[in-house]
Formats: sequence, C-alpha cells, structure tokens
Amino acid sequence: MQSAPHFSFCCSAVARRSAAVVALPFALVALAGLASCGGEPPLAPLPPPTTAVPPPASPVGPAPTYDPDLTGPDVAALDRSAPPCDDFYQFSCGGWMKATPIPEDEASWVRSFSVIHEQNQKTLREILERDAKGDMRDDAYGQKLGDTWASCMDEDAIEKGTPADIKPELARIEAVRDAKTLIEEIAHLHSIGVGAAFDFGSEVDFKDAAHFIAGVSQGGLGLPERDYYLRDDARTKDIRDAYVKHVAATLVLLGEKPKRAEAGAATVMRIETDLAKASMTNVELRDPQRVYHRLDLDGLKKLAPDVSWDAYLAAAGFPAITAINVAQPDFVSKIDAMVKAGGVVCTSPTRCSARLSRSRSSRRRSATAASARPSRWSPASRGR
Repeated sequence: MQSAPHFSFCCSAVARRSAAVVALPFALVALAGLASCGGEPPLAPLPPPTTAVPPPASPVGPAPTYDPDLTGPDVAALDRSAPPCDDFYQFSCGGWMKATPIPEDEASWVRSFSVIHEQNQKTLREILERDAKGDMRDDAYGQKLGDTWASCMDEDAIEKGTPADIKPELARIEAVRDAKTLIEEIAHLHSIGVGAAFDFGSEVDFKDAAHFIAGVSQGGLGLPERDYYLRDDARTKDIRDAYVKHVAATLVLLGEKPKRAEAGAATVMRIETDLAKASMTNVELRDPQRVYHRLDLDGLKKLAPDVSWDAYLAAAGFPAITAINVAQPDFVSKIDAMVKAGGVVCTSPTRCSARLSRSRSSRRRSATAASARPSRWSPASRGR
C-alpha cells in the first residue's frame, strides 16, 4: 500500500525538478536585468559555435576595357558668358548651339536627342554590316539581320527587281472599280504599311486606360504635315514643286508616259491638298480633348456613310470592332465626301483614286533600300 505515496512523491520530485529547469533561464534573464540597473554590466553572451567557411574564390575574368571615345562633360559646349543662375540652359548648351549648325536635311537639331539618335544609327549600321559579313558574335538573330541588310543593299538586284516586286500591288490598285473596292484596297495598303487616305490603328482609350480601342485619324499626306501644302512662302512653294516632280518621276518609272505622269502628279497634289485643308494643325493636335471622339461603329457609319466601314474592317482583319476613336471628325467627313465624289477633282473616280493609291504604294515600295538607292531612284531623281 506504500506504492501510491511513493509514486506521488516521485511525480512531485520530477515536477519540482522540471519547474526548476524551466525557471532557470527566466531567473538568469531577471538577474541580468537587475545587474544592468546598477553595478557591473552583464557579460555579452557567447556566440554559438560556427564552422568557418572560406569565401568562394572570385572567378578570374578578362581585365575590363574602356572605350577611349567616352569622355566626361564637354566644356566646349558651355557658354561661360551666360550666368548659370539666370539661364542655365544657355550656360550649359550655348557653346554647342553656336558651333553646331542644323544639318541641311533636318528641321531641328538638339544635342540631347538628335546627336544621340544619329550615333545610335551609326552603331546599328556597324552591327548590321558586321552581321552581313558573317561576324555575328553569337547573336541569335545575326544571320537574319545580316541577310536582310545585305538584300537591302544589293543595288543591282533592287534595280532589276523593283518593277516585278511591286507589280502585284499595282495590279490590285488597277482592279479598283468602285467605292467598296477602293476602301478594301486602302485596308490592304494599310496592312503593308502604306499610309493611304487616312490612318487606322489601335490606341488606349483616353478615358479608360484599361482598354484599347480602334482609332481613325488624319493621314494620307506625302509631305511631312499640312502646312507644307498651305504656306505661301518661297521655300515651301519650292518644296511643293519638287514634290510634284518627284511623284511624276515615280509614275514614269512605273511605266506612265511623261505627260500622263505629270497630270497624275498634279492630281495627287490636289487630293493631298484637300486632305491637308481638312487636317488639324500641329498645335491643335496637342489638345487631348480635341482628338477624342469615341463612337461605336454605327456612329462612324453615320459620320461617313459613303465609306464602306464593314468592308474596311473585314479587309483589315477586325470585323468585330465596335469602339472607335475618331480623332478628327472633320477629316473623316472629308474622306467620305471625296469617296462619294470619286476624288472630288477627277473625271474618272476609279482612275483618280487609284492613281493616288498607286503613287503612294510605289513610293513606299521604292523606299525599301533608301540607304543605298540605285541610280534610277536616287535623291536627285526625286527633285530634292
């Protein structure tokens, strides 16, 4: 009968011993806290034992190389006569602006972008020429890039192949017979990068950035922007005359007789001038409120009922589009009026509209090798 008390005693002893073991760390912490309040500071705890691991050896690579052409700030670009606190831009760039004329083929030239862009173009050309020679340096796309560059620079092949290359496209244009087939051909030209009549693409909805919608906007101009068609100063008139000569020369290269080519070039200029008059100015284009007019497809058809939008969207490969931003409604209305009138100024609607598309298509295709244009397509032949 002594077993029960003995068992209780053993359990109590074990419990007391366990409690002491559990309480010991807390007591030590308390003592350390009391010691920190006065007297000697507590000893810092010893770190746990670790096994020293030597650091990995640094891989030995080639010594870094430096481009000797890379320099620091160009002090010659400064204009030290300008107080930097009054006009920091003039102080920073005045010397460069004074010493750097605008290139003849540029409308503007700025150090922060134009010079960098020009240097990038030179670098890209060096890469392409290197790829074309077979020195691709493990570039996965070097072979394709080199082959493309070499084909674009093959003047003899371009000289011989240009008429045959664009013949299928010219045949499509000649097959235009009415407003519907004209719009279908414009859709095809847009799909191959020819900006005929107007521009069409996708854009972020200005008022709902989570969605993309279709966008119709002004386009169809061969000269840089509308004012080239409307300004009356001598230089702009010279540019227009040179442009007409360029279009006529292009049509001659496509097989037109000189007189007929001149008449066709004049027609192109009249059509593009009409488009320019309906276009917004560069200043107007900066206002986001003026270039946002979201419509559904029915609204677009109401704005321009004589343009076969169903045919255009089907030919473009997007027949189900319903949301469209018409950036310049007046311009789209002008396109509609021109389609209805067959080009406004032409006695033969089909031939007139087709001639405009034909000229733009041929000029686009002939620009494939712009970096090394053969003699017949040289800048001199373009009247520039």
